[in-house]
Amino acid sequence: MMHRPSLFSAAHFLLSAGSILAAYFAAKYSEKYGKDQCPAILARSAQVFLLAEIGKQIFLYFTVNHGLFDWWYFPFQLCSVPMYLLFRFESRSETVQEWICTFLGSYTMISALCALLYPENMLSEYVFLTLHSFLYHGWLVFVSLLCIRKHLCTRKGFRGALILFLLLSGIAEIINAAGYHSPWGTGIPDMFYISPFTSTLQPVFSAIEASMGRPAEIIIYLLTLSLCAFILNRISAKDHG
Repeated sequence: MMHRPSLFSAAHFLLSAGSILAAYFAAKYSEKYGKDQCPAILARSAQVFLLAEIGKQIFLYFTVNHGLFDWWYFPFQLCSVPMYLLFRFESRSETVQEWICTFLGSYTMISALCALLYPENMLSEYVFLTLHSFLYHGWLVFVSLLCIRKHLCTRKGFRGALILFLLLSGIAEIINAAGYHSPWGTGIPDMFYISPFTSTLQPVFSAIEASMGRPAEIIIYLLTLSLCAFILNRISAKDHG
């Protein structure tokens, strides 16, 4: 236990800056590896994400929630899905790999950076949870940078990345509904922050919800994420050849 760091405090800036810089230098170091070795790195990253999530869930179950499962921490946020997308990555077709890498280089990059810049839910009174969150999101930035720098993230692949995002958003909403109506566990899930059963905690979008309602805010939120991902893709990605 520790005193919970506040948002925009020195601890926040040090942890965020440290995570981003570590990700940058790790991606720069990975330049010595050939492009053909990247699928193996991405597949190993999936294992890292999985082990990190298992450790987090065990800690939450036994230490924080005292034997109860909290739906709020269900592992299907936008920053959680790379764990699933990269599972058995090397065995997927080249087209699907391109879609996933483009998703990582656009949607995942934006979600990870936003989480590090505004880590209100990541700053915990538990040392383990705080360090876990910043290290996890730092690794996400590394994976995203790897896809961009190795040109695995392409402009052509953005259509597939958008399809993945829409499919994942649909799954997230199913989990939101299932968790809300579940008699088991505690808490209310807000996967992708688009649950119709709770209010958004996202800055700016909370004002949109207050003036236009939750359904309109969810649509604007998803469109904004996709627009930002599209712009980042057009700036950072290039097609083969």
